[in-house]
Amino acid sequence: PGADLSDEFINILSLQPSTRVHEYNTTATASTKLAGKEIMGFILIGDGFEFNVSARIPAFIPMYTNVNDRSAFGLKINDAIDDFKVAFNVTTNDIYPIIPF
Repeated sequence: PGADLSDEFINILSLQPSTRVHEYNTTATASTKLAGKEIMGFILIGDGFEFNVSARIPAFIPMYTNVNDRSAFGLKINDAIDDFKVAFNVTTNDIYPIIPF
């Protein structure tokens, strides 16, 4: 078996400058932290992430953030995606952060 790509993405994200990564058991908990401005934002890595990346099928990473932090948070996520693609030889644009409505 190869690397757990979800865990590897989180590891790469945690290496971004001025970034702290926390794992929450529920989206509700993360949403409460976000609403209380305790965190800048959070992402959800779905069950299909690893399969999609491995199969070169687009993988979407829902990104939740306050409007004021959207640009800074989005840059951190995009930088992590770029580093992940280099580390795991993902040569196409198959990983996309999205802002759910």
